[in-house]
Amino acid sequence: IELTALFDLRGIDLKRRKYPKAKIKDAGVFGSPLTTIIEWDRKRTNIPTIKIPQVLQEIILFLEGKALKVEGILRKSGSAARIKLLKQDIESRFGPTIDSSNPAESSLWSNAHPHDVAALLKLFLRELPDPLLTSEYIDAFNSCEMISERKEQLQAINLLIILLHEVHRDSLKFLLEFLGHVVANEPSNKMGLNNVAMITAPNLFMARKQSKVREASTAAASQDLKHAAGTSNIVRMLIKYHALLWTVPAFMLTQVSQKFLQFLNRSKNYSLYYFLLPGSTYEPSRNGRQEKHCAKQRQGVIRVQAPDMQISSMAVQLDNVITASDIIAKFQRQSERIRLTGSRTRPVVINNSTHALYEVGGNIHQRCLDPDTNMSALIKVNPDAAWFIKPRTG
Repeated sequence: IELTALFDLRGIDLKRRKYPKAKIKDAGVFGSPLTTIIEWDRKRTNIPTIKIPQVLQEIILFLEGKALKVEGILRKSGSAARIKLLKQDIESRFGPTIDSSNPAESSLWSNAHPHDVAALLKLFLRELPDPLLTSEYIDAFNSCEMISERKEQLQAINLLIILLHEVHRDSLKFLLEFLGHVVANEPSNKMGLNNVAMITAPNLFMARKQSKVREASTAAASQDLKHAAGTSNIVRMLIKYHALLWTVPAFMLTQVSQKFLQFLNRSKNYSLYYFLLPGSTYEPSRNGRQEKHCAKQRQGVIRVQAPDMQISSMAVQLDNVITASDIIAKFQRQSERIRLTGSRTRPVVINNSTHALYEVGGNIHQRCLDPDTNMSALIKVNPDAAWFIKPRTG
């Protein structure tokens, strides 16, 4: 709904197509859907929790270890004969037929050339019958280029990523992390963000059916150039902002939290809250204490607890700029005052290197907050949370 509204606001048609399933002849690793390959992996290894195809993992981990500093990686072509041998090896070890005689690791890979393996990665992506961005949403990804505001572009891409099938989403993240590492080594490999995006885009946005020879005309050539530039820009954003794009939007967390609390109040099954979020401080709304707690937080006051210190708790008035670090500093100053009063009890040393503010309960289990976390913004996302100061564990 959010995605449709965002596209409608900009007068863009949200293209979501159902392509007919491709006929896979003599199915092997190359040319089979990711969902099929992952099923083979789970059956072969007897590990049902595998999320990324092992062939993709092996190729990218090789490149991570041996190719990040190689000049022209992803750009320079490899040897067709050597690539064919590597492809045959992949098929024999990761295909549908389980053959115990095939070694887990092939000797071919110990001497493999980085450019050959990089070409194999691009070939694997091009051969997918359902592209990594999926046939259903690939046009929608492409349409994000028509959104003028960068913030809204990223919002649309973020929502599209959430809609992807799990194996496509996890594999895309794994690929983008690798591409980010390639860009980070630009001084050595001469491959900057623009180069990597331009080379990768055709492998993500061109399904096999779309790769047919087109009629040679000026109009077609112009359209192809425009498409190439647009898809390259989308890939550039995917690489540059991939860490941000895999964050669930705040409005979704808030909606899930509200739905969950409504369910609890309707079902009266309060024990479920403790089961799902152990250690939380949620108290059933039937006695009114939870409502009072939330009301105070809505008014901009939170109660921060520090059970291991002399100051067991403190009410903190929030403003638009207060951070987790500021709250730690408040406890630090109070601890110093106790020391100056001559208290016989030795105060606990507390600062941002020894302690952290933790968010507990509400719509999460528990997490340690970054010192720069804006507390007013966080309260809006998770108004039912409790707040604890604890020693850092690592």
